[in-house]
Amino acid sequence: MMRRTYYDILGVGRNATNDDVKRAYRKLAKLYHPDFYPDPQEKKDAAKLFQETTTAYNVLNDDIKRRHYDRLLGLSRQPTAESKNLNDLSAAMVGVRGLGDNTNVQRWIERIRGFLSAA
Repeated sequence: MMRRTYYDILGVGRNATNDDVKRAYRKLAKLYHPDFYPDPQEKKDAAKLFQETTTAYNVLNDDIKRRHYDRLLGLSRQPTAESKNLNDLSAAMVGVRGLGDNTNVQRWIERIRGFLSAA
């Protein structure tokens, strides 16, 4: 089962402006706010959806968080200096003896990316 993205949760496109994100959030926040549901089960369900919506809004409305989120999804609009360098490294490593085919190189690149993001 594929998880929904924050874009899917808010019902906006990936190129949505901050105003579009804000408008979609306000609409959904009114719909899912738990205070509007008297039934305890409905209130619980609405609270979960409200929290999900709020989290999506907080990420997509902040430019830095949104860029990071897009990179995690592989939706980066522009390649970063790091990704260009790693892609160049990948191309150079394909011919190095002992590394094998491009699949092994890609595994090493992913390990390097993981190391860099953890640092």
